[in-house]
Amino acid sequence: MSAGRIKFGEALSRATSNDREAVEMLFGGFLGDNEQVRDCGYLGIVGFIFPDRSFWCLTDKRICALLIRRGGRVRFTSGFSRLINSMVVRQPSLIVLWILVILWLLFVVAPLLIGGASIGYDLTFFLEYELGIGFIPWWMLAFLPGLFLLYATRWLVRIYYRLAKTGCTFWIREGIPVYLFADRQNIGETQKLVKMFTDEKDSWG
Repeated sequence: MSAGRIKFGEALSRATSNDREAVEMLFGGFLGDNEQVRDCGYLGIVGFIFPDRSFWCLTDKRICALLIRRGGRVRFTSGFSRLINSMVVRQPSLIVLWILVILWLLFVVAPLLIGGASIGYDLTFFLEYELGIGFIPWWMLAFLPGLFLLYATRWLVRIYYRLAKTGCTFWIREGIPVYLFADRQNIGETQKLVKMFTDEKDSWG
């Protein structure tokens, strides 16, 4: 740690590859000297323009969440296991995503492809007979913008996954939640965490 800023160095880039040793290093500055790490891992990215990297850590005393942004923003939350009395695991439905994709295709991509045919033909005619530019095919002017937006559908899907996060929430008796955000493909990590946390609680009798 330096004056006015928490530094993670190269451990951050290694941790985003789910390198357990690197993830443990990220949490090291927040844990007590006698606190033992049971397991930890990387959950994914939260947000789109300025995304946070999401990490989790389970110790013999606490459940911890860590959000790190490239610009230096750090948010660490934790709750002592003996005070946590409930949890929620969340995975958003894909129905909303498919509705968004269908609306995008119907009201943005399709009109541009259909309208582009007429506009492209007229523009090609003008370029060829008025300006003498005849090497640009009409279909290129007609369909390229629409095809680009069709390709951009994958970015719509990516934005949805960045904003509609899977994950779990641990609730402490005082009502303070510990949020753990995860990419959809990392739902297995949250399941593993919940199982380990439950086993840890059971071991206390």
